[in-house]
Amino acid sequence: VEAYGAAIEPFMAELSKTVAADPTEAGIEKAAKLWESKKADLKGKLDAIDAAPQGKNADWRSLQMKINSRTREHLDGISVKVGGSPAESKFKQLRQDIDTTLKLK
Repeated sequence: VEAYGAAIEPFMAELSKTVAADPTEAGIEKAAKLWESKKADLKGKLDAIDAAPQGKNADWRSLQMKINSRTREHLDGISVKVGGSPAESKFKQLRQDIDTTLKLK
């Protein structure tokens, strides 16, 4: 879980900065390319968490919930930046892929 958290947080910060720098459809396309470049690695780390024995210590689950909450905060912030613009529908598609891949919903 710590390895996943160490990978997802900088990625989400970079994704947020990418959209903040260009909150247009072109910026969302750049963000989508960034996501595609990191998607397999992040999914692999998440799959490793799911495959590991859960054991009696639930601390890892609590940490994962915090990481997921922070990830949703980043995505919500981006949604606000592009809300009401032509880029909104492109971001909704990107967010759906992120949410599904990272099991955020």
